[in-house]
Amino acid sequence: MDGVLYLWFFWIVWVISTFLLPRTNPYRIHIALLSLLTIIIFPFTVKMGNVSFSLPLFLLVGCSFFLIRKYGLASKLYMLVGALIIGMVYASFYFFAIYDPVWIIIEEKFLLTSILLMFIFLLYSSSLQFMQRIHVLIQGTAIGEGLLTVEYQYIGFPKTVGDVAFLDTISLTIAIIYVIHLGYQLSSFFTVKFTTRKGATKNL
Repeated sequence: MDGVLYLWFFWIVWVISTFLLPRTNPYRIHIALLSLLTIIIFPFTVKMGNVSFSLPLFLLVGCSFFLIRKYGLASKLYMLVGALIIGMVYASFYFFAIYDPVWIIIEEKFLLTSILLMFIFLLYSSSLQFMQRIHVLIQGTAIGEGLLTVEYQYIGFPKTVGDVAFLDTISLTIAIIYVIHLGYQLSSFFTVKFTTRKGATKNL
């Protein structure tokens, strides 16, 4: 069922931020409120002309733009180029799926997520660029949704920009990016621990 991954992801984020994050964490309330709001507005859309837009799309893109305001000009320009690349990849995937669906051998969202991850990690390869990966994903897929909607309008199919398939895809991709980031952190932690212990043993 489309939308389940999105709802589960943000429900888990809400639970973690509300009950597991320390009260001293300055982002705890913001994350909890944002994740709860994304769940509440999930079924709602707004229509502009002949095109419908999902409210979660506006919220996610708006938050992304708000958070990157502190980045330097060079970082913003690089992210813009990266978002355009991700947007082209996203739209191209669905164009191929429409006109030549034979090559889609597994569930679309899982195959698309794998492709997006590959390009995102090529654009931002440093383990310290977790948030940049999230931003380029959200902005790039939003661009891809826009390109895809233009094509759907041309061939006469109705489409909501930021539909449930889109929300599932970015939720799954963000979850995997976070798991990989967590793996980096754990690896660094144990490496430091091992190095420290090894140095202390040599000094004995």
